[in-house]
Amino acid sequence: MRKFMYMSLFTAVILVLLSACNQASNESASAESWPEDPITMVVPTGEGGSNDRQARAVAPYLEEYLGVPVTVENRPGAATIQGTTSYLNEEDDGSFLFYPLQYHFSGGIARGGEYSVDDFAVAGVTHQAPIALWVHADSPYQTAEDLIAALQEDAENMSFGFQPGSASHVAGLVMQEVLGLEFREVPYDGGGDQRAALLGGNIDFMTTDFEGTLAAVGEDARPLLLFADQPHPLDESVPLAKDVLQEFTDEEFVGTVQNFRFLAAHASFKENYPERFETLRTALEDVYADEEFQQWVSESEFEMELLDIEPSTEMVQQADEVIKSYGDQLIE
Repeated sequence: MRKFMYMSLFTAVILVLLSACNQASNESASAESWPEDPITMVVPTGEGGSNDRQARAVAPYLEEYLGVPVTVENRPGAATIQGTTSYLNEEDDGSFLFYPLQYHFSGGIARGGEYSVDDFAVAGVTHQAPIALWVHADSPYQTAEDLIAALQEDAENMSFGFQPGSASHVAGLVMQEVLGLEFREVPYDGGGDQRAALLGGNIDFMTTDFEGTLAAVGEDARPLLLFADQPHPLDESVPLAKDVLQEFTDEEFVGTVQNFRFLAAHASFKENYPERFETLRTALEDVYADEEFQQWVSESEFEMELLDIEPSTEMVQQADEVIKSYGDQLIE
């Protein structure tokens, strides 16, 4: 009887060990075989904007290094809430990726999006760009001082284009706060629509991504201010907001507001499939090391650099805190 019990116990231990080995083997095989199916990269903004153009530039190279088709799908609407919500409702097995623009992303949360930064696993910040203040190339306002003087006389009748809950929105709020004025605000879902409105004469001025706008419109628009701590190498003649606006406030004015983009997946994807997430990160690193991709970067006038996962995640969280600090001003 005792011998039988020992044999049963021994058999049970062996079965447990075999089960564990099989599980580990299956997980390893899963990591090695992923991805097998096409991947959809969801962009929660419209076509034609900087976010869309960058996603479409990254996708074919990501496709090359992952070995499966990667298709960009725009899902704009409701200040990115619609696209973000629909993304979270997709399968969390890595067949769907997410390419948002911060502060738009957290702006959507501030405007009622039923999700948080914790629902996403950041694979890396892919691009950072300061916000600039723009007018049409034919605008009578040659300098920021010219525009400010006109605003001080008739701000209510001058239209300001921005993207709700975004870095461009924050920059506009900063200007209004420092100047003690209220602009006539005209919201747009994406940078493409915003730029088209400026070039079409539908708005007097706008704040938006410096690099993306410069690449998209060239000399058809003129930057008057740059919300950065130092001049941009693409055009060092653009005055810094911190220098121009400082005279309008007694407090130290930092004046740095920037967009940044990042590639993300469902948080549950990283938690349930850590090997797959690592495969995704490695592929993204390969994209940025690719000479052809870097050639596109240099020709596009985007200053693109891939950050590590930890600082990328911290940037997303810190921007989320900035958006929270503006609270109701972003959803009025």
